[in-house]
Amino acid sequence: MRWLKTGAPDAPPGVRVDAFEVLREGRRIPGLLWRPMQAHGPVALVLVQHGGSGHKGDASVLELVDALCARGLSVVAIDGLIHGDRRTLPPAGREALLQQFLAFWQTVGGERETLVADWLHVIDALGAVDGLANAVLGWCGLSMGTAYGMTVVARCPSMRAAVLGKWSATHANSRHLLSDAAQVKAATLFVQHWDDELFDRQGTLDVFSALATPDKRLVVYPGAHFGRSPEELALTVDFLVQRLRGAAQADPMAQPCLRV
Repeated sequence: MRWLKTGAPDAPPGVRVDAFEVLREGRRIPGLLWRPMQAHGPVALVLVQHGGSGHKGDASVLELVDALCARGLSVVAIDGLIHGDRRTLPPAGREALLQQFLAFWQTVGGERETLVADWLHVIDALGAVDGLANAVLGWCGLSMGTAYGMTVVARCPSMRAAVLGKWSATHANSRHLLSDAAQVKAATLFVQHWDDELFDRQGTLDVFSALATPDKRLVVYPGAHFGRSPEELALTVDFLVQRLRGAAQADPMAQPCLRV
């Protein structure tokens, strides 16, 4: 892991933010790590994957970072393929980038295995960072963050809590969600927007039904695909804080998952 001196957005008061990059098979994986300066018991680390057309430091991620760090949790985010600092295509507005990502997913499955392997590699690297070796892990990623993230959570047996949703098993190249969900043991909060214009209701509900964990909750919010209400943000943060703190207290020597 190489720490960078530039590229990190301003941190909230009392939070340290570091930009980094990890190399895997000769490719750069750029990321951001936020850590509260004041400890609040055992360390918990939430892995955040932005949505399609976003990036690791966009407003949606930073809103979540502010809320989680205020409750004593650390957060890490990386850019998705064709997003942020990994982008090799010409600059594009948010709507154009969304269409590029949807086409990328439909034609090559978004190179899912590549990004999943990148996340597992980053988790390994973070295990060597001072203060994070015994961190209890959680995941937060909706939409694109679920298309990739369900596999990450399924392959990371020490993952203790996850917030997922807003993606359908009937969408192109998305049947893996059902088999991966059947391997998920982490406590899961599953989010659906009832009038989602991108992903159908039944296919999204099928993903929730396939989750193997007995500790799962489905929360349905009104409205279309995009956006996150204050109520949704508060429930997301409360769920992660409660589950991860509980897991850390029950198993203070929990280790991050090993790369698979």
